[in-house]
Amino acid sequence: MAVPLGTNIKFAAARNQDGRLELFARGADQALWHIWQVAPNGGWSGWESLGGELTSNPTVGQQLDGRLSIFVRGTNGALYERRQQAPNSGWQNWASLGGEIIGDPVATTAPDGRISIFVRGSNSALYQKRQVAGNSTWADWVSLGGELTSDPVVARNTNGQLELLARGTNSALYQKRQSGANGGWTEWAFLDGVITSYLGLGQNSDGRLEAFARGTDYALYHLWQVAPSGGWSGWFSLGGELTSNPAVARYADGRLAAFVRGSNGAVYESRQLEAGGAWGGWASLGGWIGNNPAVGQFADGRLVIFVQGTNSAPYLKWQVAPNAAWTNWVLLGGVRSGAATAGKSLGGADTSVADAPQAPDEPPMPEAPADAGALPDVAE
Repeated sequence: MAVPLGTNIKFAAARNQDGRLELFARGADQALWHIWQVAPNGGWSGWESLGGELTSNPTVGQQLDGRLSIFVRGTNGALYERRQQAPNSGWQNWASLGGEIIGDPVATTAPDGRISIFVRGSNSALYQKRQVAGNSTWADWVSLGGELTSDPVVARNTNGQLELLARGTNSALYQKRQSGANGGWTEWAFLDGVITSYLGLGQNSDGRLEAFARGTDYALYHLWQVAPSGGWSGWFSLGGELTSNPAVARYADGRLAAFVRGSNGAVYESRQLEAGGAWGGWASLGGWIGNNPAVGQFADGRLVIFVQGTNSAPYLKWQVAPNAAWTNWVLLGGVRSGAATAGKSLGGADTSVADAPQAPDEPPMPEAPADAGALPDVAE
C-alpha cells in the first residue's frame, strides 16, 4: 500500500555515513515518515513511521560521528530532535530542545562537528541553537535579530564562516555572516530585491555562494558572491514562470542546477553551461506536482529529485549517470510491513498511525494537461 503523506509537504533528504540516502516527510497523520536506500546507489525500503506530531517540515543534520539527527516543530511550538542510535542505524526517542518557533527549522554542521539550528521565533527574529561539542548536548537559544518573512537558508563559506540569507518584511533579501569560523555575527546587510518565494542556495565549484528566488514577475532571479567568502552581485533574471520555491543542487562536474514547478505544474530545470558560468534555458522534466521539488544526491554523484504528485503520492526521478539524462518518474515505495506503530506526539498526547488513511496503490505520476502553458525560455 502507498504511504499516507500529508499535502503540500517538503521532503528532507540526507546521506547516511555509509552513503545510503534517506528521505523524511510529514505524514497525513502528522507523524514523521522515512524511507531509505537498502544499499548505496541502490533501491529503496518501504516507508516507515518515526511517530511524533509535527507542525513543520523536517530538516536533517549530521553528527560528528556520522549519525543523522532530525529536527521538527511540535504541536506546542517547541523544537524537537530525534537522533540515530548509531551511524546507519535505528532511532532514539524524541527530545525537546525548547523554544517557540514558526516555520521550518534549518540545520547545518560546523567544521568542528557541532550542529547549529536556525529558526524564526514567534517574534519573527532569527534564533540559533548549537551543540556545546560534537555529538553532545545543546547550548541555550541565541537571538540573531532581524524580522524575517521566510525561513533562512545557510551555507558555509570557504573561510569557514557561515552565511545566512532571509527575506525581510519589505520582501528584500538580507544577509548575515559569522565574524569568525565559530564566532559572533555581523549585522544584517541589505541585498535588495523584491522576493515572492523562499530562497534556494547553492555553492559553485570555486566556493562562491549563489542564491535564487522568485520575483514579482514570477521569473527566477539569482545573485552570487563576486569572490569566495566575498560580497554579492546584484540580482539577474533567469526567466521562467515559477509556481514554487526553487531547489538548488550541484552536478558531479560542478555545474549548479535549479529546479522549480512551472505554471503548468511540471518540473523544470535550468543548469549552468559550465561550472561557475552562464546559465542555459529551461527544460521540462515532466510530471504534475503539488509541492516544491527537493533534490538529493546519490553516493556516486547522480542527482535525484523528490516530488509529490497532485494525487499526493511521492515520486522520484534520477540521473542515469552523473551529469547525464533523467529517468522517468517512479513511485517511491509503499509502507513497510508492521510500520504503523504508536509514537509519542510532540507537545501533545500519544498518537498512533495504525489507522492512518491510505492512498491508492502505485498511482502513476500525473501529467500536466495538454493545453497548460509551457514555462517560458530563459530571459536574454
